[in-house]
Amino acid sequence: MILNRFKLNLNLPPRKKLLPVLLIASVLVITSLSGFIFYHKISAGKVVLAEKTQKKEKRTTKPKKLLKKENMDTDKNNSRITPTPIPTQIITQDPAKSSNSQQSSSPIPTSLPHQAEQQSSGKKVTIVEYGDFQCPFCESFYHNALTQIKDTYVNTGKASFEFRHFPLPSHPNAEITSLAAECAREQGKFWEYHNTLYDKQGEWSNKGGGDLTDALLAFAIGLSLNSESFHSCLVSQKFVDKINSDKSQGQGRGVSATPTVFINDQILVGALPYESFKAVIEQELNK
Repeated sequence: MILNRFKLNLNLPPRKKLLPVLLIASVLVITSLSGFIFYHKISAGKVVLAEKTQKKEKRTTKPKKLLKKENMDTDKNNSRITPTPIPTQIITQDPAKSSNSQQSSSPIPTSLPHQAEQQSSGKKVTIVEYGDFQCPFCESFYHNALTQIKDTYVNTGKASFEFRHFPLPSHPNAEITSLAAECAREQGKFWEYHNTLYDKQGEWSNKGGGDLTDALLAFAIGLSLNSESFHSCLVSQKFVDKINSDKSQGQGRGVSATPTVFINDQILVGALPYESFKAVIEQELNK
């Protein structure tokens, strides 16, 4: 058919007969090679493009670190309870510089109900701290930001404040001091004992055994508590279920470090300066 198309003269001499055939064959070979090379270039380009896309996706999907593991004490053995929705905002900053400050702080109101909170009826802002009495960052929060929060918002009736126990396994005296605070609550002096534990953290933090029990009993006597009732309550671990309940509730809300402070549904983690708390409280008050 190709020979007919080009109307070859078959009466040509033998050499000249081969020239058209060779010409056509060369064209066909060149065309085939060009198509083959073009196809492989396209395929190689697709492979390179796919590899670049995969690398880009890997870079863009790398998980972001939400919390800096500093400025707080963490619970490395934190076990998850059924979680409630995570709060809408997380704020972490450097801790207050004077973490070992021993400045005096005016007492938090003491006429509070069993949940260690000031009644929040009619208040737009509820502040909840998950704390550990042996945690140095909690002590820093108590002596610095909390004092100003209390004076500006709690004592003026703009906000309520409550303390919930979150003793960390890394602090061997955290649980017994939480129990001691609950034994003091039984006699109506939770907040006085709470304040004493933080004001004198350096006196009892490194004690153990009978020395620690004697120190905690001495604090109770100094607050005019019934020493026999307090001692019996402490050694029997009367309120251990309440301590565990507070910690389980905190774990269910995503708490794994102290101090962790909830301001309504927003959470601040670590020994932050007063201005960080003030900004969130004002935001909630103006909603």
